[in-house]
Amino acid sequence: MTCRELGQSVQLPARVQRAMQILLVFFVFVSTVYSDIPDYKDGDKEGRPAPPPINKIGIIRPRPIYPPVDYNAKSLYDYKTEKCCKGTVHPKSQNTPLQCCGTNIRDKSTQLCCKGVVHDLELGFLCCGNETYNTKSAICCADKPVNLEQGTKREDVACCGNNYYNTKTQLCCYDRQEYYRPVPVNKESENDNLCCDLKPFNTQKNTCCNVYQNNTSKSVLVTQVGNKTTCCGDKLYDYNTELCCDEEITNFLKVGGQRDVSCCGKQVYHYDTQICCYGRGGKQNVLTKTSSSNACCNDELYDYRKQICCQKPTDNENGHMQCCGDSSIDTQTHVCCIKDNKLVGVKKEKENENACCGAVPYNTQEELCCSQNNTQSLVKKNDTGDSKCCGLKPYQYGKSYCCGTEEILYNSENQLSCCGSGNDAKSYNVKTESCCIDYTVAQMKPKIFPLSEGNACCGDKMYTYSSEVQCCKGKLFKTNGKTEYCCGDKLYDIEKEVCCGENIIEKKDGNVQCCYNSNTDENENCPAVVWAK
Repeated sequence: MTCRELGQSVQLPARVQRAMQILLVFFVFVSTVYSDIPDYKDGDKEGRPAPPPINKIGIIRPRPIYPPVDYNAKSLYDYKTEKCCKGTVHPKSQNTPLQCCGTNIRDKSTQLCCKGVVHDLELGFLCCGNETYNTKSAICCADKPVNLEQGTKREDVACCGNNYYNTKTQLCCYDRQEYYRPVPVNKESENDNLCCDLKPFNTQKNTCCNVYQNNTSKSVLVTQVGNKTTCCGDKLYDYNTELCCDEEITNFLKVGGQRDVSCCGKQVYHYDTQICCYGRGGKQNVLTKTSSSNACCNDELYDYRKQICCQKPTDNENGHMQCCGDSSIDTQTHVCCIKDNKLVGVKKEKENENACCGAVPYNTQEELCCSQNNTQSLVKKNDTGDSKCCGLKPYQYGKSYCCGTEEILYNSENQLSCCGSGNDAKSYNVKTESCCIDYTVAQMKPKIFPLSEGNACCGDKMYTYSSEVQCCKGKLFKTNGKTEYCCGDKLYDIEKEVCCGENIIEKKDGNVQCCYNSNTDENENCPAVVWAK
């Protein structure tokens, strides 16, 4: 239902209708006036407008929609006399209810829109993809019309991929040999209700099992016997009394009489008294627990309260043992460091060493590990509060900050600030200098200029900001100071032209709206809320 049809189907009080009409007219008026006229503040004494903001780019954009809109429209249109259909302009008609259909336009009273293609309305015909089809003699499958064989009833068929099948005599099965392509298959019995690969079967009598052999799978149809209805490889088992462990069936009532058992590979184990451990090669072993704090260390048992597991159990009675890669170290005598991209234990030279800088142990209370040019170096702290590096110099984070490789103090008398970021950053005096960075260029380094060269940046250049100069995407232009503004990296006259994204289009008659690649005047989005009476 369109917005217009929705409005006609709900009766609103006259006062509400009038108020909505006034709001809608006001919205259209404001959006039209301000869409292509820049913001002006108070002018100067000679009546000239105030200069526009720096890097102002006049772009008229519709409300964001999905899929993305190409804002670089190629044409303009007059919304009073024309319609914009995905970048194509069509004339309106006073007596014909026109609506966009992709880039085309259609008469809603006599035509049908099928995925951007216009068709004449015919009784009993509907869309199927970008075509139409007769609903009495054809069916739409995968956006393609398929004609029914003579004598076939429409209510007896359904789609099966690109074709149809008779739901009374056939099933739609999937051929795993051809990437699960849908295939109509004749039923062997009227009670068949599911497929096992391409074989139909009755789920009340049979079960379809997937069997994996030599990294391939195949479907096997197995006859149900009593309560044996669940697959275990190519056999069936009773879920209530049996376990399936790696395609081996075990009656758990015969191995303990309780359901406190589980699988460990092909074996069955009691998880209250036993534990299943996995070895490095994927082999599973059942081990008997010796305490409540037992756990697996690969395929061995260990006590996690007294030991640590570093590929194998290691005693930790003193509480100072720690894993370092696949080995264990005593943290009282060693530190775990990275050497040749591997974790290795390195012996301490001093007792209070507690970290590594590369493969060298150090004391974090006395030194910092600083990095410069991809090389790590140990640096002595100047103060106990030093916590970060600025290049190869320690500094106190919170009292100062790092600009490139220079430390800058935080205080009201300091006029220095930072220009840029990372190693390329530079300090500059905010009272006498200006920082310019062209962010439109990859890896652009900051540049510092004396304020005598200007008061604003344009890319990596300085200029004196005024109404007669515009910076358009890093390019400087002289303007008339009144009607010329940026459109991308070019200049345009708002009285003669319209900026659509970064395309400049000449105005003609009432053509002032950009015609984008989306249907901005169709009925997908209602401009007002309709309340039921």
